[in-house]
Amino acid sequence: MRECYHASSEHPPRAVVTLSIESTVVPGQKTIRGIAAAALVASLGSSAAPGATPVYRCQGFAAPLDKQGSQPLRIKRGRTLPLKALLLEKGGKALDASAIKTPPKVQILFRPASGPEADRTRAIEAGDFGKGRSFVYRESYWKFDLQSDALPETGTYRVRVLSGDEAEYRIEPSCELMVTVE
Repeated sequence: MRECYHASSEHPPRAVVTLSIESTVVPGQKTIRGIAAAALVASLGSSAAPGATPVYRCQGFAAPLDKQGSQPLRIKRGRTLPLKALLLEKGGKALDASAIKTPPKVQILFRPASGPEADRTRAIEAGDFGKGRSFVYRESYWKFDLQSDALPETGTYRVRVLSGDEAEYRIEPSCELMVTVE
């Protein structure tokens, strides 16, 4: 008797493993032989296909920045914006600092009244939470305290969470917040 089973990964590109099981039944004796590609079988339980970069999603910013609506959040200069985000695997499991080597980073883009967005990330600084331009993992969130004083122009900014290392992981979709500094 010969049977053939297939298993596949949920992550692109799809990895298909064929496992052939041969069994011979002899009175008083049963023999079973199996052949499989062990590396591919092991990869089925991982968060990405072999060689693929894992993709995590950001589940929006937590309170008090979770109620933005369609209009930019208006803030006065001198205020700290407590950016708190969750990064989730495809199955919904939250990622903590042990899951990734390079923490996510913040990106700040200035939106002038006319013309293209301008990257102002170099101008920012972290408050109590954050290190350089990177988030820190504390109390079940990736946190970064954005100091509005570090935003050079009065106007609207787009704040995003990016991967700290695109070769290690990607964030799609990213958490994003529109802020107008007055």
